[in-house]
Amino acid sequence: MQASSPSHPRWSVDPLWGIVLAVAVALAIGLVAGGFRLAWGGIAPSLGVSAGLAGLARFYTATRPDPRLAAATNGLALLIAFTALAAPLSYVVASVDLPLADAMLLRRDRALGFDWVALIAFVNARPLLAALLGLAYQTLLPQIAVAIVALSFSGRTAALRRVIAAMMIAGIVAIALSPLVPAVGNYVFLHLPPAAYAGIDPSAGFVHLADFTAVRNGTLHVLTVNRLQGIITFPSYHASLGVLLGWAFWQMPRLRWPGLALETALIVATPVHGAHYLVDVLAGGAIAAASLGLATRWLGRDAPAGAGARFAPALA
Repeated sequence: MQASSPSHPRWSVDPLWGIVLAVAVALAIGLVAGGFRLAWGGIAPSLGVSAGLAGLARFYTATRPDPRLAAATNGLALLIAFTALAAPLSYVVASVDLPLADAMLLRRDRALGFDWVALIAFVNARPLLAALLGLAYQTLLPQIAVAIVALSFSGRTAALRRVIAAMMIAGIVAIALSPLVPAVGNYVFLHLPPAAYAGIDPSAGFVHLADFTAVRNGTLHVLTVNRLQGIITFPSYHASLGVLLGWAFWQMPRLRWPGLALETALIVATPVHGAHYLVDVLAGGAIAAASLGLATRWLGRDAPAGAGARFAPALA
C-alpha cells in the first residue's frame, strides 16, 4: 500500500535569491561609479547555466515535485549566479587602492608565533604532503558541488539552505573588507620565486597579481568574468568555504570524517598554496562561523525539526 505523499507548496521565489539580487545591484552601481565595463560574453554562460538550473528547480517544485532535485538545482543555480556577480564586484571594490597591508599582516602573524616561511619549507620538503594539500585546495568547486548534491539527496535541505546562505553572506563580507586591507600575499611580498619551492605549486599566489595591480592603478576597465582571478587576500574566502563545507559534510554521517579531513587539508593548504597569511585564515574562519549563525537565525523557521530535517520517503 502506498502511503500518501506530503503536499508540496506552490512555486514561490526563494528569498535566497534576494542576496543574489543585492549583489547584482551593488555590482551595477560599482561598474558605473568606477568606470568599469562588464564583458557580457564572459558572464552570459554562467548566468545562462544558473537560469537553466533555476528553471529545473521550478519544474521539480511545481510541475513534477521532487524536493531533492529541486533543492539541488536551486542550490547550484544560486551559487553559480552569486559567483558570477561577486567576482567582478571584488575587482570593483579593489579599485579603491588603499595602501598595501602586507607588512601589517606579516607582523600580526609573527605576533601569533606563526612562521610562514618555515611552514612552506616544511611542506616543500614533503612532496606527497604538498600534493595532497594542493589537491584539496584546487578542488574547492567540485567539493561545493558534492556537498550540495549530497545534502539534497540525503534530504537535508534545511542544512543545505543554511550553508548556501552562509557561503553568500561570507562572500559579501569578504568583498566588503578586502579593499580596507589590500594585500598581494606572502610569495609576492617576500619576493619568493616559484622555482624556490619545487615541491609546491604556488601559482595561486602569483596568478592574481597582474589583475590586482591593474585594477588598483586604473588600467583595467573591462571585466571578463571567465578570466577573473581571486584577488582577495584578507580575509581568506577559501578558509571561510572550508569551514562551511566542513559543517555541511558533518551533517551527513557517512561523509562526516572524510569531509572533515578534506576541509582541514584545504584550510591548511590556504597559506601554502594560496599564499595567505595566518590572520587571513583566522578571519575567514570567524566570518564563516558568524555567517552560519546569521543564516541559521534567518532561515531557522524553514525547518522546525532542525538542520538535519529530512523529507519522509513514501512507504511501499
